[in-house]
Amino acid sequence: MNVSNQTKIAIASLFVGVNAISFGSIFMKLSEIELSPNATVFNRFWLASVVFLVWNGYKAIRQRFSLEKPGEQQTYTSQDLCLLLGAGILWAATLVFLAWSLTQTSVAITRPPIP
Repeated sequence: MNVSNQTKIAIASLFVGVNAISFGSIFMKLSEIELSPNATVFNRFWLASVVFLVWNGYKAIRQRFSLEKPGEQQTYTSQDLCLLLGAGILWAATLVFLAWSLTQTSVAITRPPIP
């Protein structure tokens, strides 16, 4: 079976992404010792914004110095933009509901004993 490098990268990226999402709730619970759930959600949003800003800046610089013709750059269709917007809204809603649920359950209310 011959698997291309793109397929290997896609499978590895999927594995990393699923692990990151599955550990997100656990890390949010652990961060509640220092921060509130709402502060944790805010920090996740601004960190994601910084990562995407750096990523897009890198892509723009790489594209500017590449040998490709300017007309060959990839453009997004309106369907792509709607899907990205929908995924972002659902991700934001997930984080907000997770933060809210941590404030409403006894799991989140218990604190470690103070020595």
